Amino acid sequence: VTAVYVTHDQTEAFAVADRVVVMNAGRTEQIAAPQELFARPATPFVARFLGFHNLLDGVVVESGIAATKIGRLPFDGEGEIGTAVTLLIRPESVQLAMNNEQLTTGSPSSFILHPSSFITGLSFRGRYTQVLLACNGVPLMAELPDFPRWRVGDEVAVAVTGTQVVEARNRVPSEERGS
Repeated sequence: VTAVYVTHDQTEAFAVADRVVVMNAGRTEQIAAPQELFARPATPFVARFLGFHNLLDGVVVESGIAATKIGRLPFDGEGEIGTAVTLLIRPESVQLAMNNEQLTTGSPSSFILHPSSFITGLSFRGRYTQVLLACNGVPLMAELPDFPRWRVGDEVAVAVTGTQVVEARNRVPSEERGS
């Protein structure tokens, strides 16, 4: 039996649907199975709609690497050099350490970002602690499995263990990307 069910409740949609349609101002943004939608949001709107906040604009500078305001980040997927992209950093992919400690992410693909990042907020959420950061002035959110020993205002080192492209746009002129 085929049915169309309209809801604004994501949990409900994911529980009952085989396929989900995300719409924005009357236009379809993405159609996918709930698992695919969550794993690979197709646009920044879909990513934000699903509750992801760590979206960074960048430019592809080499295969699998984009330059952003917080540093050069690896990403999964393809991208021609000079292409403007929006990257999604999932909060569980953000690792922290005090600046005098070694970041041990356990991932060979992790990139250490701007060394002067500051904690701007801490919020215990039960299964994890949400940590708000200013990384080179750019807001970033991390979700840590336990309550960190840090306090608001502490300076920390930040590493990212993975990113993904949620949107690729036109090539950026070389004078705008600094190459």
